[in-house]
Amino acid sequence: MKALLPGVAVILCGVSQAQQVVRVTANRDQSPSELARKAAPLVNKTIDRAWFGGFSFVQAVVRSGGRMPRLVQREEDPQCRSVFITADLL
Repeated sequence: MKALLPGVAVILCGVSQAQQVVRVTANRDQSPSELARKAAPLVNKTIDRAWFGGFSFVQAVVRSGGRMPRLVQREEDPQCRSVFITADLL
């Protein structure tokens, strides 16, 4: 019986020390198809974290109907504004 105790202790320690997997993706202002491919798993909760650029994050929020969680945001981020400069080709 005493010979079995160390083996049982090792097995029990292994069970309680199960590794957790954190699934992560990144999308830094890529194409709309890449954004859709990488944002959908976060919205559907099949990945745990995603790193988006400013523009791709706004697109992800719009495309997810506002279901994109915001976990990390700098204090100045809500005040950031984008300016689009276009050429009138007509």
